[in-house]
Amino acid sequence: MATCDPMLKSEFDTDPQYYLKFLTYASVGGLLVNSFGIYIILFHSPPHFKTYRWHLLNYQICSTFCDVILGLCTAPVFFLPSAVGRPTGLFVKMGVSSGHQMTVASTFLHLILAATMHMFFYRWQMVVPNGSLLKFSRKVKAIILIITYILFLTPHFILLPPTYQDQPSKRIELVEDFPNYRDIVDLPDVIIFYSKNDMALAAYMFSETLLGGFLGCGMTWFWLHTAFIFHQKGKYSNESKQLQYRKYLLNLSSQMTIPIVTILYPGSLLGLIIIFRLRNVQARMELSAPSQSSASTSTIAIICSPASGVSATP
Repeated sequence: MATCDPMLKSEFDTDPQYYLKFLTYASVGGLLVNSFGIYIILFHSPPHFKTYRWHLLNYQICSTFCDVILGLCTAPVFFLPSAVGRPTGLFVKMGVSSGHQMTVASTFLHLILAATMHMFFYRWQMVVPNGSLLKFSRKVKAIILIITYILFLTPHFILLPPTYQDQPSKRIELVEDFPNYRDIVDLPDVIIFYSKNDMALAAYMFSETLLGGFLGCGMTWFWLHTAFIFHQKGKYSNESKQLQYRKYLLNLSSQMTIPIVTILYPGSLLGLIIIFRLRNVQARMELSAPSQSSASTSTIAIICSPASGVSATP
């Protein structure tokens, strides 16, 4: 039996009431903000948004469901630094298995990623000038968006289920390597991803890294090409129009930053914890989980921004 690394010896809080209450309150608050965002999109969108508001509504609905699923329905508690956790939300009372809860929660997280790419892809298309090779027809845009959702969801459905299969063997292996998890593995609904010889978790995290890189590169391209378009237009525009272009780019930058940071931060921190075995991070990771709810507030910023309607071809 492998000896437990003394650096990893710790007592786990199996019932972190402060964290769970904070998660519940944050989720309820996020639900109110999301609902208000949906109301704003449906009934108070600026006239120039036209069809764009439906793309924004798609993102907002995904964000709303994601907040509810993560904060109220699953309410995950992590026992780090090993990849171990347990759901404590409404799904547990409904008898939904931990593996299925993981799949549902992860599905909505991936829908958020796809919806973010979807929303800013369409916003980029609005400023691409007519006649450009990059100005796509409605049919081509629909095909690209369908491929985007397939790209973000397919690896998830293929690679995630193997990460939580064969739980009895993973329980034994975890306790052999880290005896301080002996009490944790006996908790109801606990789900373990730890395995020395199983590469399923590594493959899943690698695919998530690729998807994150794809999202980051795509968003960067949208911003850079938009900046290039405005630079070209600015050569023949007056000072007032140039200022409007700069405000638009600043506004677009903030709108890109908010959802990306709030979506990727919890997953990035969890990945670093698992890979590098960071110490004393259980409470820090638990508090990072609700940060998803703040992503939806970017919708209100998009709607209310005076610079959002610089140049649009709906």
